[in-house]
Amino acid sequence: MDQFGVQKESLKTIARTPVIPGLNANQKTSSQDKALAATDIVWLGATLEELYGDAFSAFGVSKDDGGIAVMKVPANSEATRMGLQEKDVIQKVNGETVPKLPAFLRALARVGPGSLQLKVVRGQQAMELRIEHHAYVRVETAGEASDFKQLPLPTAPSGTLIANTKTNNDPLQSLVDGKLASGYGPVFGNGVYHGAYKMDLGEVQRVKAISSWSFKQGQRGAQSLTLYGSRSTKDPGWNLKTLTPIGTVDTAAGGSTYTAASLRAATGQTLGAFRWIIWRVSLVNAIGGGENTAFQELDVEFAGEN
Repeated sequence: MDQFGVQKESLKTIARTPVIPGLNANQKTSSQDKALAATDIVWLGATLEELYGDAFSAFGVSKDDGGIAVMKVPANSEATRMGLQEKDVIQKVNGETVPKLPAFLRALARVGPGSLQLKVVRGQQAMELRIEHHAYVRVETAGEASDFKQLPLPTAPSGTLIANTKTNNDPLQSLVDGKLASGYGPVFGNGVYHGAYKMDLGEVQRVKAISSWSFKQGQRGAQSLTLYGSRSTKDPGWNLKTLTPIGTVDTAAGGSTYTAASLRAATGQTLGAFRWIIWRVSLVNAIGGGENTAFQELDVEFAGEN
């Protein structure tokens, strides 16, 4: 027993990061695979998890209050620099209660790059934590490609792409051609829970933003993904345990034709220095066994670019 109450070994495994399997579009996934597909939620480089079951008492909070558990905080992450610690439980963002991850992500989206005042439970004691100049997610929608003002399309590709499993419809490299089509794009098949795109930047670059654009093909316009990076001189593979978690992007399913989402560093800062960027995507609805996003473009911005 410690200051957080009894912690089962099963609770300690929550923070373990899944490995992206090399699925094909026709391969069935187990219930464990499906669960893992929804667990890697990352903010400021820290891995987060909702509380459930015995976890409430394990972390010293009531079920009524709930909160978001900070499960893993890398030593060199932005979360560490901002004062977050492992086993912290975030219960409020700027006065808004955040008992579940969707509420937490929505609250962050409303704040954008603004100051954050967090209510955190640490060692069963409530405390306030103020966070300034942090990474944030920007979302913009448009009817036409030319209508994007805050998140315009890139004028040149930032790298070359591969995927961990077969994509359908358009060629994979159409995701780095600076254009938005009205179609599926290089989409993962229905039921593929661990699809991932990987971009090789050619050399280690100081990254200030990672962006993606999608088309509302049926109900495939929403985006739900977690970003990872690597400084490796060689292809780092698909094992997420060997990669650096950067952040999670989760947009609402809006009615506009195109949706752009961008994880961005605070002014004068970066998301880190990487050669490889991985978009690990999740299903965005339950239609036909689960549909993946109709991505149209992926981009990485480097520090020093306008």
